[in-house]
Amino acid sequence: MHDGLKEITVRQQQKYFKVMALCIISDSYEVIQSSLQELNHLLDSNTPVRASVTPVPPVMKSAEKVREPVTVISVRETLGLAAVTKAKLAYGDLHIHPDYSQRSARRTPGVLWYSTSPLVTHKVMDVIARINLAKAAIEKEITTKYSARADRFEKLREVCPGVMALHLYRQIRCFDEPMTSARLSWLCKDVVSKVDKDKLLEQLNADIQRLGDECPSQLLLLKQNILNTPEAMIRARRDIQPQPVANLMINGKVKTVTATMPLIVLQSEPLEIKPLTTFDASVKRGTRADKQAATPLGSFNGSSYEARN
Repeated sequence: MHDGLKEITVRQQQKYFKVMALCIISDSYEVIQSSLQELNHLLDSNTPVRASVTPVPPVMKSAEKVREPVTVISVRETLGLAAVTKAKLAYGDLHIHPDYSQRSARRTPGVLWYSTSPLVTHKVMDVIARINLAKAAIEKEITTKYSARADRFEKLREVCPGVMALHLYRQIRCFDEPMTSARLSWLCKDVVSKVDKDKLLEQLNADIQRLGDECPSQLLLLKQNILNTPEAMIRARRDIQPQPVANLMINGKVKTVTATMPLIVLQSEPLEIKPLTTFDASVKRGTRADKQAATPLGSFNGSSYEARN
C-alpha cells in the first residue's frame, strides 16, 4: 500500500473512532438523565426510615483565587422528605452554575436509609448501577480519546452542553449489605511535595525586593532557613480543602468513603447515623502516628515549608 493511501486509512480510522466516542458519550448521557428520573420516582415511592443531609455552602466563583485557608464551614442538617428532595437535587446537579466555582464540587453529604423489600432493593440497585456505569463510560471516553485538557473540555461541552465534569463523573454510592453505623465527618488532608531550592529562593528574593522596607521579618527568616537547609530535606506542605467523608461500619469493619452526595442505604437492620457538623479549624485534631518528624521553616504563598529530620 502506498504511503498516501496508508495515511488516508489512518485518518479515516481516527475519524471513525472519534465519531464512535461522541456517540458513546451522547448515549451514556441520555441513560444518566432517564435513569435519574427513574431513581427520583423510586425514592419518592418509598418512605425512608431516616433521611438526613447537611448541604455544604458552595464555593462562589469570585472566591476561586482566594488562597486563605478555610477556617469555618457551617452546615445545617435537613431531615425527612425535605432531605430526600435535597438528595435528588444533588444527584441531578450536573451542570455549571454561573455564580459557583467550577473547580470545587458542590457537596451534599448525608444518608438516605430505606427499609425496603427485596424487589425494591433490586430496582434501586439496578438503576444506580446504570447511572454509575454511564458516568464511568463518559469519563473513560473523554480521558482516553482526548489527551489535552482543552480538547476534553470542548468535546464534553459539545455533546453535553453546560455539564460540569466534576459533577458528571462522581458516582452515587448505594449499600445493601448490613451496616451498623454511618458517621459523617471532615477529612483534613495536605499535599507534601519536594522543592526546587533555587526556584523557591528566586521567588522569595523577588517578593523581598518588591516589599522593600515593608518586608516582614518572617519572610527574611524563611529565606535564611531555606539557605541553611539542604534541598533534599526541604518539603512544601499545602492544605487541601476539607472534604466530607463517611465512616461506615460494615460487617464489623470500618470503610471510609467520600461523601460529596448522600449515601443510600437499603436494609431492615438498625442503623446509627451521625450527621456532618460544622467544620472549625480551631478545633485541634490528633496528629497521625505515621507522620514524619519535621522542623518548620516558615510559610510563603499558601504553603508551609519544613525540613525533614
